[in-house]
Amino acid sequence: MQTLTGILVEVLFDDSTRNDAALVLLSSELQAMDVNNIEDVEIEITLRMDSDCLDEWANLDGALSQHAWPKLKRFSLRIEVWSSSTGRVDLFGELEDLPQRHFPKLSSNKAITFKFEVGEELQEFYHHIANLH
Repeated sequence: MQTLTGILVEVLFDDSTRNDAALVLLSSELQAMDVNNIEDVEIEITLRMDSDCLDEWANLDGALSQHAWPKLKRFSLRIEVWSSSTGRVDLFGELEDLPQRHFPKLSSNKAITFKFEVGEELQEFYHHIANLH
């Protein structure tokens, strides 16, 4: 583990898995790690649902802000929202202030480049394209 300098984690949440189990597990695994040389952590989350059911974001902030991560330089969180309803407007509002609300340690740490993005894919567009064929 001492030679590993980067981690990429991809997680998919959809309406059939409306729980925070993956975030809880990821947070606990990162928190349990020994002192390491990881400089880059990139997390890509795809939400295929119309509401934000993920309440465990702050645990990631705590896990990556502890003493085991002395070399962390870059943290990237990308959330891709696949939604089919107008509820996605509320979801984007909830996600917009995620860095300040749930990642205060990482987002305010001047030694860490904190990158946060929210993207959107509309299911209606893909259903329309599929029906053209």
